[in-house]
Amino acid sequence: MKLSIIDWRITSKCNNNCEFCYGNKGINTTQNFDKIIENIKKSGCEAVCITGGEPLLEDKVYYILEKLHNLGISIYLSTNGTNYMLNKNKIEPYISKLSLPLDGYDNFSNTINGRINGSFETVKEILDYYEKNKPNFRIKIGTVLTKSNMFQENFEKLFDFLSQYSIIKKWKIFELIPEGNGSSLFQNNGYTSEEYNIMQKRIEKYVYESKKDFGLVTVRFNDFKPRYMLKKDIDKRYLNEYIL
Repeated sequence: MKLSIIDWRITSKCNNNCEFCYGNKGINTTQNFDKIIENIKKSGCEAVCITGGEPLLEDKVYYILEKLHNLGISIYLSTNGTNYMLNKNKIEPYISKLSLPLDGYDNFSNTINGRINGSFETVKEILDYYEKNKPNFRIKIGTVLTKSNMFQENFEKLFDFLSQYSIIKKWKIFELIPEGNGSSLFQNNGYTSEEYNIMQKRIEKYVYESKKDFGLVTVRFNDFKPRYMLKKDIDKRYLNEYIL
């Protein structure tokens, strides 16, 4: 089976403390990145998502981006925005998609799931810059639905905020996965499948009635599996977004 995309977590270092985080601690794969890139090329995979932790806390990430790009591999960068604006000239030539997280519509609502104070402004600065300076890559926003932000007003205001930006091509709302920190905190932050279904329908109804051209996608798993799940266990609509 040919892989469509590989999710490469190059580090577990992160300056956020998100309560839903499923990342393993102590990961650093940059020591062997030449070998990893060689294996990626051999796999025939055409795209790699560089993530973490926070990948831009790892200095070697810029060399990795360049090497992957020179091999003709599409690069999706998933970052909370830390160090992005300082290094955008070293990033922009190599990526084809930039994924940024927002869980709320202002600084306070965005920190409710454990993101650091100021994380909202960091993402907003990037969005404001690219709204004025159109990028040559796609921009996606990711939001994790938890018990803490699972109320209608939050998502309506977040949608209205995101709708200001013509550069955003997709907004993905993710179901909480009880792995990593999420497994121990799921009792406080989790919700039933019925609660998710209700919230999903409300969000989609609001977006539809707004008549704004916006790429909303709700992402969920029918049953929770380890991150190395098999093809048959993943919702086929979102198969290409996950490591197999």
